Amino acid sequence: MRIYVNKDSHYFYPVIYVLKIIEKNQAIQFVIVDSITEAEIFWDHTKEGTQPIYETFYLWLNPENRSNLDHRKVFRNDTFIYTENGETDWVATIFYMINCLQEFTNEYGELDKFNRYQFKSSYQYRFN
Repeated sequence: MRIYVNKDSHYFYPVIYVLKIIEKNQAIQFVIVDSITEAEIFWDHTKEGTQPIYETFYLWLNPENRSNLDHRKVFRNDTFIYTENGETDWVATIFYMINCLQEFTNEYGELDKFNRYQFKSSYQYRFN
């Protein structure tokens, strides 16, 4: 499958990272193309028909914004990340989960005596 991702975006590397994981897990191959006209699917927030992108999430990945990665902010009602118009941003959701990003914040002082993130503080616990 031919895929285009806007190289001038803050989501370029997270999208490529997730696609590489999907390739390995599903034994499929994506071909990253340089032109949107060559692509079967694409990520480009400036174009109609893009895959869902919650741009704010990708900005939260910057070190100065990481306090926003707490699962209480990321997963409000369930365990999906949504765009402003309610579409599921599957790449952001996968990226958040596989990188354990909830553990980057400790706003609530919820580490155990060994300074490890506690299960009772997790979205896995929260959403059963």
